[in-house]
Amino acid sequence: MNQLIEKMTDYMQLRGFSPKTIYAYTSHVKRFEEHFEKHPARMGEKQVHQYLLHVISQGISSSYANGCYSALRFLYETTMSKDWNMKNIPRSKKQSKLPIVRSLQEVLSLFNAVSKYYQLTLHNPSLKRNRSK
Repeated sequence: MNQLIEKMTDYMQLRGFSPKTIYAYTSHVKRFEEHFEKHPARMGEKQVHQYLLHVISQGISSSYANGCYSALRFLYETTMSKDWNMKNIPRSKKQSKLPIVRSLQEVLSLFNAVSKYYQLTLHNPSLKRNRSK
């Protein structure tokens, strides 16, 4: 496994990946191997699919799951030169969050607070420009 990680690191350095990306990708690959207790060369699409489902079921963010996806794709397609289709395994979609809806009373109190401070600064003589020509 160490040789595979070193080879993967070399490929990423040649492509100009940042040190943080290299660390993240190699960490994902190590966790993948630990999860199945097998060398990645003895695993394939089925295990990648199962592992990504496991990661998502843990309640981890979609960006983390997509990082796992990218690391495993790089491992198999670039480092190991495996010719298999990762398109059968979809990326995790980012969950959309609904905006916070404020009540009418909250909005009015916000405008009143802003209006009060706006008027204080508007009529402050030290903040006025010199208007003489």
